[in-house]
Amino acid sequence: MKLRHITLGFEKRLTDGAYGSELASAVLEAELDLGDDEDDAAVALMAQARTFVEAQLQQSRSFAVRSHVEPPERRCSRCGEVLPDHLRGERHTQCPRDQAAASPTALLEAMVAARGGPRELPPPAPDDGLELEELPF
Repeated sequence: MKLRHITLGFEKRLTDGAYGSELASAVLEAELDLGDDEDDAAVALMAQARTFVEAQLQQSRSFAVRSHVEPPERRCSRCGEVLPDHLRGERHTQCPRDQAAASPTALLEAMVAARGGPRELPPPAPDDGLELEELPF
């Protein structure tokens, strides 16, 4: 049996951060022709419904609701790189700064690179001919 009519509903409820919430919903219908693929039609309707609902919530007066619709990028607190969604916490496990801290040589190289590369050392002070015992302390 072929589907000839699809009705799809989508709703999203987001907290406003003040013990309340806002809800937006959409119900879309589509008539299918004999050659139309039901799965493709359902996917397209869901995408339209999601876009509509999120656009409605994006117009909320509540900043908390708007920020839940499109959350800001999470960045590593150490190096500033964007964190993937699957990671929890404030840093990623392969943070270059953590790896540098694990190796003294890598840490020194990171510090030198952060300062713009190696610096020239000043020339040594001219030898005044005094021996260590002769220096006035």
